[in-house]
Amino acid sequence: MVLTAAKRRIGTVATAVGLVAALGGVVFGIAQLSGGSGASSTATGPGSASVAGAWVSGGPVAPTSQWTVPATPSQPPTSQAYSTQAPETGEGLGAGGSASSTGATQPEAGRTFAGATVSLAGRVVALDPGHTPSGGSSRQVPDGRGGMKACNTSGTATDAGYPEHAFNYDVAVRAQALLEARGATVHLSRGDSATEVVCVDERGKFADTVGAELLVSIHGDGNTDRSVKGFFAIVSGAPLNAAQGEPSVELANAVLLRLREAGFTQNSAYSGGISRRSDIAGVAFSTKPVVMFELGEMRNPEEAALMSSPEGRQRYAEAVAAGIGDWLIAHPAGA
Repeated sequence: MVLTAAKRRIGTVATAVGLVAALGGVVFGIAQLSGGSGASSTATGPGSASVAGAWVSGGPVAPTSQWTVPATPSQPPTSQAYSTQAPETGEGLGAGGSASSTGATQPEAGRTFAGATVSLAGRVVALDPGHTPSGGSSRQVPDGRGGMKACNTSGTATDAGYPEHAFNYDVAVRAQALLEARGATVHLSRGDSATEVVCVDERGKFADTVGAELLVSIHGDGNTDRSVKGFFAIVSGAPLNAAQGEPSVELANAVLLRLREAGFTQNSAYSGGISRRSDIAGVAFSTKPVVMFELGEMRNPEEAALMSSPEGRQRYAEAVAAGIGDWLIAHPAGA
């Protein structure tokens, strides 16, 4: 009797232990499914829909045509106040000044856009890699506002000698590939020939020439103050047509947002990251939305290193292409 009762008690205890273990397994499984320890790897980029692998980080990455897409595509904000900085000298070339970008976020190595794709089939984009390997030309051409200016300038360079024209072209080609992978048709204003010269008036008319919906000019700035760093956009300070006004500001904001999301430094000398100028022929001649982007300061040691590296140029291209794509999605063809 005693032995039988003991066996019954042992069996009861074992059953209870088994039930507790089973219940624990269920709780653990629920925790796993709800994102506890060892949660799902799904990530979400800032302001975007949840997409598996929406952000890729942890080192240099291969080029990708995938992007995070805003959960509800909308036009970028345009109600910002813009500063009136004294014009820099040269077409897309800053010189001098004491602008500062203190406190800006530094880029994270190997962070890039990935995730959902929205087709850009049927859309046409014009990219203008600033300057030229030929060293420019002093031949005078119309500036779009009744004056004349040099056909093109040689651009700036890093202190180590990496030229701006090479940076501009490399980023443009990478951005072209990314946009074309989404179905867009992309035209470049120039190639990489040492004998080719494309003047600023031709560049300004380029979007109209190829039937593009917008024109983005890609540059690197050359401020002589090596403490200055950060990207900014240049739009018309006195629009000559409707496209140079609000549509161009919206395009600027779309790309600036993607550059910030990618972790690049924005130049704080310009309110909202936008400089308004009336001396840029490459802007003045366009009848389509047009923006010139100074993606970084080539004489700043930190940004020079980034702009000189293939990984850095890929990251710039991804942000530029993503911003252009966002603007195109927010502005349907023919709207």
